[in-house]
Amino acid sequence: MMRIRFSLGVGSCICFVASVIFPAATRAQYKEIDRLGQDLAQACAKPSLEDSVMAVADLHDVDGTNGNQGHYFSLLVTSAINLHRKGELVVADHNGFDSALQKIEISGQAFTTPQSVTAIKGRINAYMIVIGDFRQEQQDYSLHFSGVRASDGVVLCSANSKFRHNAFLDALASPFPPPNGDMPIRMGSSNPEQHLVPPVCEHCPFPTYTGAARAAKLQGTVVFETLISNEGRVVALRPTKALGFGLDEAAYDLILNKWKMKPAKTKDGKPITVIVPIEVTFRLY
Repeated sequence: MMRIRFSLGVGSCICFVASVIFPAATRAQYKEIDRLGQDLAQACAKPSLEDSVMAVADLHDVDGTNGNQGHYFSLLVTSAINLHRKGELVVADHNGFDSALQKIEISGQAFTTPQSVTAIKGRINAYMIVIGDFRQEQQDYSLHFSGVRASDGVVLCSANSKFRHNAFLDALASPFPPPNGDMPIRMGSSNPEQHLVPPVCEHCPFPTYTGAARAAKLQGTVVFETLISNEGRVVALRPTKALGFGLDEAAYDLILNKWKMKPAKTKDGKPITVIVPIEVTFRLY
């Protein structure tokens, strides 16, 4: 089953549901992220309800300032912790946590030391913030996480991870949208252009399940901000909501390399370049 939906009143969106499962190899990095989430869920869980809210901050790049990769790693870890959380542990939505930080004028990558976490004390309802950093090595990404108590900056738990590069993770190091060409129109309710015709799928094949996601019985929606050219070509995309277990990468590869769109148009029929959110929903039937 496939469903396509445009909803310009709340931000333009293309939505697919994948109901066909195809065999795929389990990749070591997905197992490693799952292990990391399980370790953090077990080590950092608190038994009492009022002390059970955990949030994962954007990781910072120890060799530079790459925010896209650090944000995505945190999306993945948030998802993995949620899969393994038990009892009353509540894991805050990562994008929601970033938005809460923006409201109190704190950067998503501001937490570089345990003591820096105390900046949210009394301002955000979270008992613990998981902070960390990553380093891009020759063949691997090396990640380190610490669970820090927000009230006093005390480190309560920690975990480390290492996994190989892949094209998807490496692509996150590129800026979005790419810094060339004309500035695209971001379609949505706040857009001053009220009469744009949104892009339409011309050839948009189904995404596939990975073996790891199928084994974990993982379902949900991956969301990308997507740059679609005035020729209907998918130029670039950036994940804003992740599921993990390779589903994000599977959707990314398919959209970037296989999809063909009819471009968005102005009310007088002129093709234009736009940024539009794309949702890919994975369901096991």
